[in-house]
Amino acid sequence: MTLSSMTGFAVQDVAIGDEIWSWSLRSAAGRGISLELRLAEGCESLEPAVRSLAAAALQRGHVDIALRPPPAAAARMPEAQELSRMLSDIAALEMAALKAGVKLSRASASDLLFNCTAGRRRPRLSPGGAAEEALLGGLESALAALGRMRRAEGRGLARKLAIQLDHLDALLQRARVLDKERGLHLADQFAAAVRRVLQQASEADPGRLEHELAALAARADIREELGRLEAHALEARGLAGQAGPAGRRLQLVAEELDREADRLREKAHFAELTRLGLDLKTAIDQLRVHIDNVE
Repeated sequence: MTLSSMTGFAVQDVAIGDEIWSWSLRSAAGRGISLELRLAEGCESLEPAVRSLAAAALQRGHVDIALRPPPAAAARMPEAQELSRMLSDIAALEMAALKAGVKLSRASASDLLFNCTAGRRRPRLSPGGAAEEALLGGLESALAALGRMRRAEGRGLARKLAIQLDHLDALLQRARVLDKERGLHLADQFAAAVRRVLQQASEADPGRLEHELAALAARADIREELGRLEAHALEARGLAGQAGPAGRRLQLVAEELDREADRLREKAHFAELTRLGLDLKTAIDQLRVHIDNVE
């Protein structure tokens, strides 16, 4: 099992009698699992089951779930016999109203067409009925299709993460090389500083001076930052290849990478290493763009 993306969509039609209902699912990135339901009128009883099925199938993301009813019955011309019956019924109704002293408005052609389709209106779903069971079965199929699309996109994300992590590893290797060059540069700076101090204060305590120089060297040491950066990059690579949702953990690792890169830049005191620190920040930002869409 590989990573899954949080973006995807799926459509599933469900036949109930001679009518076709349709599920439409769309998902986008989100911190947790967020469901937005738009169920057809009369299908409100499905909501608890819909939420339960979606929560079981998906771990993270904002998911829009819509159930669309069959298209409304189209208006049709009545048969001659049916039209004759309707006109007779209208005449009888008008006569009865006239006798009762009630004046009715005249029936229009649209009234006759509406009468032809009114009997074909969709009934409300019966909770636990066969129609409800069929619709929920269609939702399960739609969720499975959405999961397949998210996993397919996840494979693409995994490849992009691997490329970014390779680039990050190359930058960290370069940082190790620059740190050695930086050590020689700092040693020369420290030596020059010591000579200036000794020239200006001939009675300076050599022991105290040695202690201060050691403290300065410790504060300038970036080996711990480099070690943590390498460890976090290795952990990110492992998470990118693991089974199951890893997005939230990857986000936390990316935050740690970003903090360590900031510390490295603060302690660099070496132009080339400072520039490389900016390259590290850029690489980590690009990594986070992809991580933010991992389930």
